[in-house]
Amino acid sequence: AYVSKSKIGSIAGKRITTPAFIQTRIKPFVQLKVLGNAPYKILIVKNFEALGANQQGFRRLMEIYGKNCRMILITANISSIIDPIVSRCQIVLISRVKYKDFKKLIKYIAEQESLEITTQVIEILYKISEGKISQAIDLLQLTATTGKTIDIDKLYENSQKFQNTLIKSLLLISFKGNFPKARELSRKILTNYKFNAHEVFLLLLNELNNLPLSRFTRSKLIDLIADSDFRALSGRDNDIQISALLSKICLFSEYL
Repeated sequence: AYVSKSKIGSIAGKRITTPAFIQTRIKPFVQLKVLGNAPYKILIVKNFEALGANQQGFRRLMEIYGKNCRMILITANISSIIDPIVSRCQIVLISRVKYKDFKKLIKYIAEQESLEITTQVIEILYKISEGKISQAIDLLQLTATTGKTIDIDKLYENSQKFQNTLIKSLLLISFKGNFPKARELSRKILTNYKFNAHEVFLLLLNELNNLPLSRFTRSKLIDLIADSDFRALSGRDNDIQISALLSKICLFSEYL
């Protein structure tokens, strides 16, 4: 689950959602022959569901280069992966990590990456991530970009709770009909957290359920999000898809 950025390169620990992801990042790696005595190479793709429509292209690579490269696909939403890929995989369900093992792994990562982190911060990280090691590593990597010392303030600043606050602000600004400000905030969220359109739509939907809205308003907004999420499957630019949704919400706000 842990990949060192310093040892692997610029791809590790980063989210890449360009349309040419399959051709420019994955294909050159899987088609390269194995060096030395190793029987095969290993490719790990995290948040695989984010590939969206590009999953068909990935399926073809699995068929062609399966003997040369073993592929580990990590996802938190298996229903978003197309059946032809699921049928070619051995499914392994990972349960929540116990705190003892969680602490041991985080300390190992901190040592390898020369990070300073205390036991108290590890406890907070465990609570924020709800014991999900992949989410904890993502948060740790994001926090480490601002310095080698991981403290509680930085952790909370980059935590999901802070993200939810931004998402709530994004909705409230849109409800006021202020599209330029809403688009500016959405771009800030995309830049800081490397979300794709689908993930932003899920966060908007989750936050929408926490707001005191009428049945009609909630139903209409969910319909707008669902329609935008469907269109995003064939879209190429996250900013355009999210901006389109925000503009519709701003327009709908005139009737609130």
